[in-house]
Amino acid sequence: STLQRVAVYRYDAFEDMGGQLSFSAAILNDLGDGLVISCINGRQEARTYAKPVQRASSPYNLSPEEQEAIRMALAGTDR
Repeated sequence: STLQRVAVYRYDAFEDMGGQLSFSAAILNDLGDGLVISCINGRQEARTYAKPVQRASSPYNLSPEEQEAIRMALAGTDR
């Protein structure tokens, strides 16, 4: 019931931007329940999204980066 599996996956959301300023962070319990938070950074703005996660999936579409953050959290790895 505690949120103990955490991973942050950093990436470049746009080809013309470096530095891996965008990220997806998964915060889960042992059952894969919790949330994933993503921040997409562009030159002019940043957008942040939060999605609930149940059993390592979500009723909302998950990006490949969000899926990777969930996988990393459940595996106990962080990048």
